[in-house]
Amino acid sequence: MAGSPRSLRPALAGCALAVVATAAPAQSPRLVQDVGLGTPATPLGSDPFDWAPDGVRMFFVASDPGAGREVWISDGTPAGTRVVADVSPGLLGGSAELVAFGGGVFFSVGDGLRSGLWATAGTAATTLQVRALGAGPAEEPPRELTLAGGRLVFVAADPTAGSELWTSDGTSAGTRLLVDLRSGRASAGPRGLTPVGARVLFSAHDDVHGREPWITDGTAAGTRLLVDAVPGPQGGDVLALAAPLPGARRAFFAAGGLWVTDGTPAGTVALRSPLVPDPSVGPLACELGGSVYFAADDGMAGSELWATDGTPAGTRMVSDLSPGAGSTAPVPVGVVRGRVVFGSERAGLWATTGTAAATFWLAPVRASTPGTLLGPGLVFNGSDASGIGVFRSDGTSSGTVRVRTGLAAVGPIGPALAGRAWFAADHGDGLEPWVTDGTPAGTGQLADLARWPPGATTSSSPRDPVPVWGGLLACLADPGSGVLGPYLTDAAARAMVPGPTFPGADPFGSASVSGAARLLGVADRTFAIVDEPGVPDAYRLYLAAGTASPSLLASFVSRGGRWEWTPFRNGIALAGGALWISDGTSAGTRSFTTNPNGPSDPSEPCVVGAELFFVADDGRRRGLFRSDGRSVQPLGAFGLNPRFLTAGGSFALFVADDGVHGEEPWVSDGTPAGTRMLADLVHGPSGSLPQGLAMLPDGALLFRAFAFGRGVELWSTDGTPAGTAPLPEIVPGAASPVLREWIATRRGAAFALDDLAHGSELWVYDAAGGARLVADLFPGPIGANPSNLTRVGDEIWFVATEPTFGASVWRSDGTAAGTVRVDGTDLRAWPRFLAVSGGRVFLDVEDLAHGRELWVADAGATAERIGTPCGEGVELPRLDASDPVLGGAVEIVGAGGEAGQPGVVLFGLPPAMPRRALDHCVNLIDPTASELLLAFPDAARSRRIVAGVPADPAFVGGRLVAQSWCLSRRTAAGIAGSAGLLLTLGLR
Repeated sequence: MAGSPRSLRPALAGCALAVVATAAPAQSPRLVQDVGLGTPATPLGSDPFDWAPDGVRMFFVASDPGAGREVWISDGTPAGTRVVADVSPGLLGGSAELVAFGGGVFFSVGDGLRSGLWATAGTAATTLQVRALGAGPAEEPPRELTLAGGRLVFVAADPTAGSELWTSDGTSAGTRLLVDLRSGRASAGPRGLTPVGARVLFSAHDDVHGREPWITDGTAAGTRLLVDAVPGPQGGDVLALAAPLPGARRAFFAAGGLWVTDGTPAGTVALRSPLVPDPSVGPLACELGGSVYFAADDGMAGSELWATDGTPAGTRMVSDLSPGAGSTAPVPVGVVRGRVVFGSERAGLWATTGTAAATFWLAPVRASTPGTLLGPGLVFNGSDASGIGVFRSDGTSSGTVRVRTGLAAVGPIGPALAGRAWFAADHGDGLEPWVTDGTPAGTGQLADLARWPPGATTSSSPRDPVPVWGGLLACLADPGSGVLGPYLTDAAARAMVPGPTFPGADPFGSASVSGAARLLGVADRTFAIVDEPGVPDAYRLYLAAGTASPSLLASFVSRGGRWEWTPFRNGIALAGGALWISDGTSAGTRSFTTNPNGPSDPSEPCVVGAELFFVADDGRRRGLFRSDGRSVQPLGAFGLNPRFLTAGGSFALFVADDGVHGEEPWVSDGTPAGTRMLADLVHGPSGSLPQGLAMLPDGALLFRAFAFGRGVELWSTDGTPAGTAPLPEIVPGAASPVLREWIATRRGAAFALDDLAHGSELWVYDAAGGARLVADLFPGPIGANPSNLTRVGDEIWFVATEPTFGASVWRSDGTAAGTVRVDGTDLRAWPRFLAVSGGRVFLDVEDLAHGRELWVADAGATAERIGTPCGEGVELPRLDASDPVLGGAVEIVGAGGEAGQPGVVLFGLPPAMPRRALDHCVNLIDPTASELLLAFPDAARSRRIVAGVPADPAFVGGRLVAQSWCLSRRTAAGIAGSAGLLLTLGLR
C-alpha cells in the first residue's frame, strides 16, 4: 500500500461525497451576513502620537479620561483598539516615547512620581517594568529609544552619573549604564541617536573635546569618539540627518560642515564646509538613486534642497527656488516613481529627479512633514486654499490630489501597516487616531479613544473566532444593541445565528479587550472564559455546545488578569492563578498547584505529545513543570527564569539563564534528568537570546538566536546538542533579518521577513531548499509587509500591500508562480484572517456598504488537523497530509508512537458528532463508514500512503477524515490516537 498511488475505495469515497459534496467551486470572498446596526458616538480628543508598528499591530501613546496617557495597541479596528495597561494609575498617566521590537514595544514612563523603562507584548500580562530610572521623581523619563544591533540604546538620567547613554536587552539585569562619558554627576547629554547599520551615531559632550559625534555598538568597548570635528574643549553643534532607510549603512551629520560616516573613524569623511542642515526643517532626509536629499544652508543661497552621494564631489545644491539669500526651506516629503517630492510653506509642492532642470512644480500645496508611501502614491498632510487636510501625490501635477479636507488639524502621516497609514486628526472632536489608504473612501477616524465606552460602529466587528465541529465558526459580534455575544455560521456559511449567551458578560468592560468571552474550540466543543462581573481579575470557565445554554465549569482568580490556555487531551489546560485541566465536564474540571500554600502562578502552557509543560512557582523560585492531567511533576530549571516554551516533536524548547552562560536554549524531554541546557551558542554571560518559532514535520524545531558575526538568524534542533545547528544566513555578516510573523507549514515554516534588501516579504523554509524568498510583491526596500499568515492546506494565505492593488488577500504554494492575489479583495476592504474550517477561509472585511463583517472564501482542497492527540508521554502518533486535489493524489504521512507497538491508519466519513472512545480519546471517524488504510508493526517508524483522488468535479467540497491509532503500554486503556485530518476535496 505504501508509496504507490491507488484510487480511494469507490464505495467509501462515493458514499462520502454523495453526503457532503455541496460546496461550490472556489470563488471570490463573499459576505456571510450583515449583522451590525450602529449607534452614535460622543466626541472628545485623545491626542495620539508616536506610532510604532510591530508588523501586525500598531502601538501608540494616547489619553483617555479613565487611564490618562498610556500605551495603546490597535489592529486597525475600533474593536481591536485598546489600552495595553494602566501603568500610571490616574487621569494624567505617564507613558511617553516608545519603539517597536520583536513582537512588542519598549516604552518610557515618567508620571511625576517615577520614571523608568518598560516593555510590553501588547497585553496587561506582558507589560512589565524593565528598570526604574531617573535622578528623582520629577526627572524626565528615558528618551531617544533606539534599536540597533539587537539591543536598545537610550538616554537616561542617574543620581550618580547624570544624563548618559544606557543600553538594555529587555531584562532588568541587562539594563545598565553603557558608559559615563563625563564622570560623576556631570552629564554628557547624549542626543540625536541615529542608527548606522548595527551601530548608533550620537552627539555627546566630554571634558576634553566638547560636544562631538560619537558611535556605539551597544558595548562600553565599542563606544568611542568618531571624529574631533571642531578641535578644542568647546566642540561644536552636531546635527544628524535621519537615516534615509532602515538598516542604512551610512549616516550624515553636520559638525562645522557636512560629514558622512559608516560608523568607523576611517570611514568618516568631511564633505563640504560650510554647509549646515536647516534646523527649522529638522533631521529629515530621503534617498533616491544612492543620493540623500535634504534641506541645508551654505551661507550664500539660504535654505535650499541639496543632495549628496557621500563624496565631496557629489555634494551639490539641487535647485535654488528662492534666488539669492532667500530661503525655500524645503521639506523632503518622500520618493515616488523615481522622483523626490518636497514641499515648502513658501513655494508649494515640487518634485525633482536630481537636477535643477529636472525640478518642477506640482501643486499649490504646503507640506511641512514627511509622507508615507502607500501603493502608487505618497500620502502626506498639508494645506491649500481649501484648508488643512490629507493629500496624495504620485510625483505628477495631475496625480497630486486632496484625499481629505475640512479638518481642524492633522498630524504627520505615520507608518503604514496592512496597507493603511496612521495619523492624528481633528474634525471637531479633538485629535484622535485616523487611518488612510490614500483614497477619500478609505480615510477616516479609527476610534474616538477619549470617549468611554466606545460606541458601536456600523458593523458587527467579528473577532475571536474558533472552528467548531461541522464547519461552524463561532465569533463575537456587536449586533448594534450594545450587547456582545457569540454568533455561529451555518454549515453552508451563508448566514449567522446567535450562539449561547454568557451570564454576566460585560459588553463594555472586558469587551473592550476580549469581547463578551474568549473562545477556544476543541473537536466538538467550545470553551469560553468570561469576566466575573464587578470582581477584578476574576473569571468564569464555561463549556458552550451549539446554541444551548453554556455550562459553568469553574470560577478562578488570576493575578493581574493574566491567563493562558491551550487544547489538551481533547479538553483544555488553563494557566490562570493555578493550573486547571478540563475535559468539558464539571467532574473532569480540576485545579493543581505546585505550592500547597497558595497559587503557583503558572504560565506558558505548552503541549508535547500528551504531556503539558508549563512554568510555575514552587513557593520560592520559578521553574519548569509537567502534568499528565492527573498529577504535576517538577522538572527543574528553578531560579533560571525559564520562558518562551515551544513544543517540538518529543521535547520542549525554552530559554533559561543559569547566571553563567546568559540566556541560552534549554530542552526538556519531560524528565528532570532530561531538562538541561541544549547548547552554549554565545560563550559568556550575554547569551544568545533564543526564541522558539515552529515545529518542523520531522519533529525538529526552528528557533532564532544571536551569535557573534552572524546576528540573529535561524537555527534548527532535534532536541540534542549534536542535532542543533545554524541554518544558512539570510543576511550575511553581523546584521540581522527582521522577522515579523511566522507559522508552521506542512513542509516547514512560512515567515514575514525583512532581509534588509527587499523589505518585509513572504519567505518559506523547508528541509530541501532552506530559507528562501517566495516573491518580491512590492519591489524595493519597502516590502509588501505580509501579515495574518494562515496555513490553508498546503498553501499560505496572507494580507499584503503591493503597488497595483494596495492591501489585499494573497495565496501562495511557496513558489513565485504560485503566489497570486485572491480575487475580490482590495485596499479599501482591508481584510484580516480569522480561521480555516471545512475548506473555507473565514475573514473579516470592512467595506463602505456593510462596515466590518464576516466574509468567507472557498479555499479549494485542504487538509486540516482537527481534535488533539490522546495517550501518555511525548511520543504520540502524528498524521499530516497533502491537499486532496481532484484528479491528483493525496499523500498521508504518519510518524510517532511507542517503539515496538503496532498501529493502524483509518480513513472514512466524518461523523455527525465526534464520539468518545477510551479514556480521553475521541474517535473522529464514523465507525459505520470507514476502512483500514494501513497497518504498521512498529509505531516508531514513519509511514506513507499515496492514494488517487477522483477527477469528477461533482466531488468538490466532499469531506473525509483520517486518524491513526496504536497500542500503548503507558495508558490504562492500552491505546493512543493522533489528531484527525479533515480532507476537503477541491480544485486547484
